[in-house]
Amino acid sequence: MKLNLKVLTLLGIFSSILLGVSTAQQDDALDVAMKAALKSNNVRGASVAYYNENLSTEPILRAYGTTSAADDADYMDIDTVIMIASVSKVMTSTAIYKLAADNVIGLDDNICNSLPDYYDVTACTHPTYKTTPITWRMLMTHTSSMAKDIPTMADGGNAAYGPANAYGGSAVGNPTCPLTDVKGFYRDLMIDKDTKTSVGTYENDINWFDLGEGKIWLNDKPGTKNHYSNLAFGLASALLEHETNTSFATYCRDKIFKKLGMTSTAWHRKDLPPDAHETETVRFENNQFKDEDLFCFVDYASGGLRTNAKDFSLYLKAMLDYGVKLWSKELGEKSLECSEPGKSGSACDQGFGWELMTYDNSPDWLYESAQDFKWKHAAGHAGEEAGSQTQVVFFPEERVYALVFTNTGGNTDQAAQNIMKDLLKAAPSAITQGKALGDIYVADRHSTTKQRPAQRTKEETRPIRNKEGPPRHPRAKDELDDALEAVMEESKVRGAAVAYFNKGLSDAPLFRSYGYASAEADAPRITEDTAFMIASVSKVFTGTAILKLAAQDLIDLDDDICDALPDEYYDESACRNPKYNDTKITWRMLMTHTSSFGREIPGLENGDAPTYGPTGGWGGGAVGNPECPLTDVTGFYRDLLIDKETETSVGTDGTNLNWFDLGEGAVWEDWKPATKNEYSNLATGYAAALLEHVTGTSFDAYCKEHIFDAVGMDSTAWFSEDLPPDVLESQPISYSENTTEWEDMGQYCFIDYASGQLRTTARDMSRFLKVMIDYGDGMLPKGMVKTALECSEPGKSGRDCNQGFSWLLLDKASFAKEDDWLEPVTDLNWDHAAAHDGSELGSQTQVVFFPESNVYALVFINTDGYDDGAAQYMMQELLATAPNVMLQGREKARVHTHKEANVRTHHTGRNDGY
Repeated sequence: MKLNLKVLTLLGIFSSILLGVSTAQQDDALDVAMKAALKSNNVRGASVAYYNENLSTEPILRAYGTTSAADDADYMDIDTVIMIASVSKVMTSTAIYKLAADNVIGLDDNICNSLPDYYDVTACTHPTYKTTPITWRMLMTHTSSMAKDIPTMADGGNAAYGPANAYGGSAVGNPTCPLTDVKGFYRDLMIDKDTKTSVGTYENDINWFDLGEGKIWLNDKPGTKNHYSNLAFGLASALLEHETNTSFATYCRDKIFKKLGMTSTAWHRKDLPPDAHETETVRFENNQFKDEDLFCFVDYASGGLRTNAKDFSLYLKAMLDYGVKLWSKELGEKSLECSEPGKSGSACDQGFGWELMTYDNSPDWLYESAQDFKWKHAAGHAGEEAGSQTQVVFFPEERVYALVFTNTGGNTDQAAQNIMKDLLKAAPSAITQGKALGDIYVADRHSTTKQRPAQRTKEETRPIRNKEGPPRHPRAKDELDDALEAVMEESKVRGAAVAYFNKGLSDAPLFRSYGYASAEADAPRITEDTAFMIASVSKVFTGTAILKLAAQDLIDLDDDICDALPDEYYDESACRNPKYNDTKITWRMLMTHTSSFGREIPGLENGDAPTYGPTGGWGGGAVGNPECPLTDVTGFYRDLLIDKETETSVGTDGTNLNWFDLGEGAVWEDWKPATKNEYSNLATGYAAALLEHVTGTSFDAYCKEHIFDAVGMDSTAWFSEDLPPDVLESQPISYSENTTEWEDMGQYCFIDYASGQLRTTARDMSRFLKVMIDYGDGMLPKGMVKTALECSEPGKSGRDCNQGFSWLLLDKASFAKEDDWLEPVTDLNWDHAAAHDGSELGSQTQVVFFPESNVYALVFINTDGYDDGAAQYMMQELLATAPNVMLQGREKARVHTHKEANVRTHHTGRNDGY
C-alpha cells in the first residue's frame, strides 16, 4: 500500500501513518510504547516479536513504520525481510553445532583437519603460536585470536563490502551481489601471495594477502582471551564448505531453515522467495531519514542473514526447546554454557555463538522487565550494520523470547535495546488485554520491584507450571469453548484439537485443544502440538506427493503405471485389471478412485488381514503387529498382485499367508478403469509403492523431504517411530457403550499406510492448509494445484462432481443442503473449495478449505466407537463460532465479516502464527 505523506499531513494524521498503525482502533499499551520508542530513537521502521508461554500459546508479532525514507514507502510488516547484522552469528553457530551434532566434525577438532591438502598451516594457525591448534569452538566463541574484521575495513578500503561511499568513503559499491566465494576469498587472504581478486570492487584488483599480512591475527595465544571477531565467523563458513562440499547458504537452508519452517530466510537476496517484501537500509542523518543502497559482503556469515520477525520467531521458539528439532536437548544446553577462558558463572557472558545473560550482569534494558525470570541458559545477541540494528533475547527456563529488528542506522547505537526494553515491559499487558494472536493463556504475573534484590532463591514465588501443558482454561472460556466441549461431551470424545483460519479476520490461525491424549486417569492434555493419526485425511498428502513427482517431470499423471515397474520381475498383472487388460491404469486414476482397484486389502472385512494391528481389531482375527512400522510396501504389493509362490507375514505372528491366493478375485472390481468412481484405500497404498520404484526412495522419506520439510511440518511422520522424541502422540481411544468408559486401543500400523496412517499435529496441518489456500505456495505449481481441485469423476462436471485429485470437491448448491455442517460457510466463495474426512480405530478427522476466501479449518479427534459424526459436528460448531471469537478477541483491528472488506491489523503484518 502506497501513501502520499504530504496529503496525509494536511489531513492531520501524519504521525499515525508514519508508524504504520491505523487510527481505526485504539492502540493498546504495546502499540503506544512501540510508536513512542521508534520516534524517540529516530527509527524509520521496525518489527517485533514477543512470546511468553505462561501468557499465550502464540507469539505476539507487530510491525511499525515504513520500509524506506521515501514519502510513498510501504508499511513495515512482520513478513518484511531485514538484514539482521550480527544476530546472524547465532545462525552460523547453529550451522556449526549442527555439523558437530551430525558427527561430521568435533567442536574441539583442529580446523586444519578440514582444509584440503593444497592449503598450508598459515590458513589455520596463528603465526606466533604455530603449535597451538585453533578449533571450531574457538571460532564460534571469539577465542581464536583472529582480528575483528577483514583488513582495511576501518578505513573504507574493504572491497568485500559494498554500500556506496560506505565504511570511510572509498568503497564504491559491489557491482555484483551476492559475494559467495568465501572459500576463495579466505584462501587469497591467508595463504595466496600472488593472486589478486576484486571481491566486488570496481577498483583495481587487490592482493588480499598483502593487505592482510600482520592484520589477521591478534597478539594473544588462541584459547586464552575473548576478542569479538567477524573474521572468524566468515572463516567458519568457508571451513564448513570444505567439510560438506556444499555452499554455506545451501547447508543452512537444508539443515536449519527448512527444518524450522523459515520460508522467508536466506543468506543472499537472490535466494529469498520471489514475493519477499524486503526493507531498504535507512540512515538517520542531519535530522532526516535517507535510504542507503542494499549491500553484501563476502564474510556474510558474520552478519548478512536476511529474515523476518515471523521466521526468526520460529527459530527462537526452537531455541527455547534447546534446539531439539536439530539436536539433543543435552547438546542444546551445552551450547548455552560458558565458553570464555578463565571465567564462569555471572562473570562469563560468552556461549557458543550466543552472548550469555545472567541475573547479576544483566543490562538495565533487560533487568527491569526480567528480574523475576529464571535466568539459567538465558542468552541473546545484538547486531548493527549500515541501516540495521537488531536485538534478540530468550529465557528457555522461563519460556520467553523477544526480538527487535529495525531498518535504521546512524541514530543511536542503542536503538534496538531501547525498543526491546519497552517491548518487554508492554507486551505482557497487551496479551492479557486479549490482543495477542492465537489461543491466549493468562498466568499470574509478579509485581516489578524497583531495586535489585541482594539475593534471589531458585524458585522465588514463580507460578507452578503443569508439566503436561497449560491448564485447560486459564483464560476465560468463550462461546467456541462451550460449543466444542458440548459436542465432545455428547459424542463421548476423549480429546480433540482444532484450527481455524480466516485471513479476512486474522493473520494468525486460531488453535484450540481439549481433553486428554489417552484413556488413563493421569493422561497428558491434548495441545495443538499433539500428534494424531489422521486416518484418510492422509490421502491428500499421498496425492500431493504424486503431484510433486509430476512437477519434477519424473512422471506424467496420465502415464501408464506399468511404465513405473521394473521389467525384470514385474508383469502386466501388477498394473492391469485382468478383466480389462487392454485398458491402461494411470497415476491420476489411482488418486481419483477411478482405477478399478478394490476398496481394501483382501481379507480385511473378516479379520484375516494381519496388516492391521490394534489388539483384537477388525473383527477379532487380527493378532496385532509384533513389529511396527510395516514399511515394505513394494514387496507387499508384488506378493499380492503377481507372486503366486511366496508366503509373507506382513507383521502377523500367526500363520503365514499367501497374499496372491487371498487376493485372487478380490483385488480388482468388475468395471473398466476410468468409468466409475469408487473409493479405494488399496489404490492409494499402491501409489506409494509405485513412487518408490520411480524415485528409488522410500515413500516416507520422499514425503519428508519434498512436503513436510518444505512446509515446516516438523512434527509430522508416516510412522510413530519417526516423530521427534519430544512430540506427544495421542493414543487411539475407543468408547464402550457397555462399560461407558474409554479404552486405549494401542498404537498400530498397516502396510498400505499411505491410505491413512499419517501422524501430524493441528499446528503442522494448519501449515499445510495454508499452503493449499495459496494454491501450492511454491511447493507445487499454482496451475497444477488448481487442476487438482477440479472435477476428476468420469462423466460428471459442476455440482454433480465431488472428486478431485485426492481431495473431495465442495459444491455450495449440493453440500450446503445435504450436509448441515457446511451451512455456516455458505457466504464464502466456494471456487476450488475442497475437503477430506477420515476414520480409523480411535481416530476421526475432518479438514476443509476455501482458497478463494482464504479460509481453512480442521478437526482432529482421538476417539471412536460412539458417534461417527463427531468430527463433522465439531467442524460445524467451529465454522459457525470461530469468526465471532476472532472478532470479539480483536485479533483483527477492524470489524470484518466472512465477506471481503478492507481490513487492518494492529501489527500491519501477515502473521501465520507459528
